Amino acid sequence: FKAVVLFGGTGYRKQVQSLHRGADIIVATPGRLLDCLNRNFASLSKLQVLVLDEADRLLDMGFMPQVQAIIDRAPEKR
Repeated sequence: FKAVVLFGGTGYRKQVQSLHRGADIIVATPGRLLDCLNRNFASLSKLQVLVLDEADRLLDMGFMPQVQAIIDRAPEKR
């Protein structure tokens, strides 16, 4: 499997290059994933499984809008 890690606080260039080479697994923070989706650097069109690690913590920290936006962009059948 080919994995790509996306996180904020750093430039996009290396992360986007990794995405363009293809990925079977994307590990990402909600904000950076949404940025990449909005800039068409990534797509969830072929998403099969969405895992929200520590989702309770994300919600406690106020990330509900970002988490919901990611879920909304995911294919209905997954």
